Amino acid sequence: MKTKTLTYAALIGVSCQVAFAASLSAKVHVHHPLAIVFTPLDPTIDCGAPVGTFVTTISTTGGNGNPVAYTLSGATGYALSGATIVVDVGMSCGVDDIVTITATQP
Repeated sequence: MKTKTLTYAALIGVSCQVAFAASLSAKVHVHHPLAIVFTPLDPTIDCGAPVGTFVTTISTTGGNGNPVAYTLSGATGYALSGATIVVDVGMSCGVDDIVTITATQP
């Protein structure tokens, strides 16, 4: 059985808003950095996998509590289906692919 390895490069975009108040008390919100989690982290995909085959689930930790939007770039042959990466048309066999996932929050 031929298999291939998919490697992720995670880019994280977070926009920050800072507000200042002219008072003696202030409420400070500390947010942990947004981090992307892949489950499974290092999937192996059969070269004959049909379109729509599950590759990995994407989730995030940290951030500012706003909804997260994901975008996929890099290797062809993969697509986003919600927060899941699946096999798409054009997946090539015999090479290791690098897929970049970008997670952004407003």
